[in-house]
Amino acid sequence: MNDVIVKYQSVLNFNDANQALSTEDTYELLWSGATFKNGFAYQLNTERSNMSTEILEAPTSFNGQGLDTDLSKATVNVFLSALDVTERNTKTATYKTPLSHETLGIPPYNPFIMVHDELKESRIEVHLVNYPPTEKADMALFHTEEDLSSVPTSYYVANGNYPFAIHLSGATNFNTPETQPIDKSFEHFMDWVNSNGTDYKDWYK
Repeated sequence: MNDVIVKYQSVLNFNDANQALSTEDTYELLWSGATFKNGFAYQLNTERSNMSTEILEAPTSFNGQGLDTDLSKATVNVFLSALDVTERNTKTATYKTPLSHETLGIPPYNPFIMVHDELKESRIEVHLVNYPPTEKADMALFHTEEDLSSVPTSYYVANGNYPFAIHLSGATNFNTPETQPIDKSFEHFMDWVNSNGTDYKDWYK
């Protein structure tokens, strides 16, 4: 639960019809607790062809940051390796066709990490609960070992109802437990999980 911790800020610009014209997303790596490199990306609910060139494109080899040229849906590669990140990263996207608030969704959209020593075409992705993987994810890993995902209806849920990743809205920091499970470090964590996020929303404090 503490392999990668990223803080984000998102600014959206709308037209008079309440359609999103552009977004400016800033990501700051707060913690990297894994020995893997762990890349970080996020996917927007629009086609890559609807994005302006303000975000540069990057190929499969991931030799740069920007839009993933292999995915039709706009997927922004923020960094390749959490071990090498030294500064905040801001991505500005302008949409050729404005998006309704319902279509675009709520920041941080569909964020995920790529667990790797060396990125390959089929990769391990870790998303928020029930957020879909990209076409590059190794689908054979679902429902193996501790994973209880039931594709295509549920994703990234582990045995015991543990989420693979969490989103804390409004949190400015997070005390990362290292020596014991997260439910032992935070008294009301499982109360929050089992209520589907409706109870003990401040469990992490």
